[in-house]
Amino acid sequence: MQSSNIEIVFEDYLKQRESYYALLVNGSWGSGKTYFWKETLEPKAKNLGYSSIYIPLNGISKIDALEHMMFVKLIPFLSSQDSSRIKSATAFLTNIANQLAKSYLKTSLNDLLKGVSTDVFDFSKYVICFDDLERCQIPTTEILGFINNYVEHRHVKTVILAA
Repeated sequence: MQSSNIEIVFEDYLKQRESYYALLVNGSWGSGKTYFWKETLEPKAKNLGYSSIYIPLNGISKIDALEHMMFVKLIPFLSSQDSSRIKSATAFLTNIANQLAKSYLKTSLNDLLKGVSTDVFDFSKYVICFDDLERCQIPTTEILGFINNYVEHRHVKTVILAA
């Protein structure tokens, strides 16, 4: 399918009030899927009133880590910053908080945040892009089940990029 056709399908998808499916953009490795998302589809979503959440799946091995990444991206101040300093500081503070929780509370930060989920967020004006599905270390059925929770049950506009 040509990129112009993908753009049309994507626009139609975003204009639907509710959707019960995700869009898959697949192509060979290095064909420019991520570039196409960032330079074409993401700006198109923004023009239609959507905010985007970009989730690189490369190297992710646990659903907890994926949920934490999504939670951080939903915090407006952090998600609006592209600065590597902000991202490094966030990672640093998360690591400190995790060590403090382990030392003083005898539990991990992830355990403390288990009850806190993205369920409280309104995703009606978000598009989530999951990139590098084939490089994710979480078993395929598990990661697709995770994504399906957002797509089928919460009607979140979702794009998956995969080779």
